[in-house]
Amino acid sequence: KYLWSNGVTTASFTVSPMQTTVYTVVVSDTSSCTTIDSVVVTVNNPNLFLGPDITIVDTSSIVLDAGFGYVDYDWSTGDTTQSIIIEPYINAQLGINKYSVLVTDVYGCQASDSIYINYVLSVVEASKNVSFGIYPNPTKGIFNVVIEGTVAQSFKLDVLNLEGRLIESRRIYVNQAQYTEQFDLSTYAKGVYIIRLMNEGVIVTKKLIVQ
Repeated sequence: KYLWSNGVTTASFTVSPMQTTVYTVVVSDTSSCTTIDSVVVTVNNPNLFLGPDITIVDTSSIVLDAGFGYVDYDWSTGDTTQSIIIEPYINAQLGINKYSVLVTDVYGCQASDSIYINYVLSVVEASKNVSFGIYPNPTKGIFNVVIEGTVAQSFKLDVLNLEGRLIESRRIYVNQAQYTEQFDLSTYAKGVYIIRLMNEGVIVTKKLIVQ
């Protein structure tokens, strides 16, 4: 008789695992003699990441690279090369542009990814459109600040109480369209706090409730 590690009791069976899996079988004959063997079924899963969404000024070009080693590249732009160059007013316009690629490896396995590139006229324009959110809010103390809509630049992120006293201040550098910074106020008194985001072109504030 046959007893496989996945519970199958037949001599053979078909598998389609989602990840590399080891199958072990114990074979017994009528004399109760047994033997054990195993087989590894390797699953090839292409790993593709074009990078985080980004906001850049319209004088900038950017290279999107799908990675080496695939036999086929199918970009939303119609290109079939490993990498493509995104240039303003050539294959990108002001505003949000979406690019995606489908790759195929030598085994016929496929993977896809997409990226949003937001072109703006200037850093000043981008700064005026900066926004940020806080979650969870209310919070027991730990919360995240999510900054959106900026180009690569520095910000000052402050936490103040209602009396205006500075609780914590951080200088952060944001180089992507969405950025997350975590804080922990669990050692401070419960109540309402002010979260303030500043640089030369923007001042944005939010209220945070610590319960």
